[in-house]
Amino acid sequence: AHPQRTIPEGWKVTGVSKPRGSSFEDARMTLDEVKTSLTKGTVIFNAIGAHIPKLAGPTLACCDASSLPNALNMYVTAAGMKTSAPPHTDRQDVVVVQTQGRKHWRG
Repeated sequence: AHPQRTIPEGWKVTGVSKPRGSSFEDARMTLDEVKTSLTKGTVIFNAIGAHIPKLAGPTLACCDASSLPNALNMYVTAAGMKTSAPPHTDRQDVVVVQTQGRKHWRG
């Protein structure tokens, strides 16, 4: 079992896979692990732009455009989930690009 930790604003983050090996290829989640995890909540892929070549370009373009370090994180929530995260305020500037589905964003 993975320990659960609470971060500000009530998020509960739990490890959903057990890292394996010493490389990204060895350690990455399987599709079955992702599907199982989606039944429990949102799956967060931190710094995914550093691991998926097609996402490295946009990450580097943001660095070039802003002259600031940045990271591309991906949040995946299964269709039909009423809430993916509790209301919260991020501690950094965030640009959200929603590629599929719909969400009611409150300002």
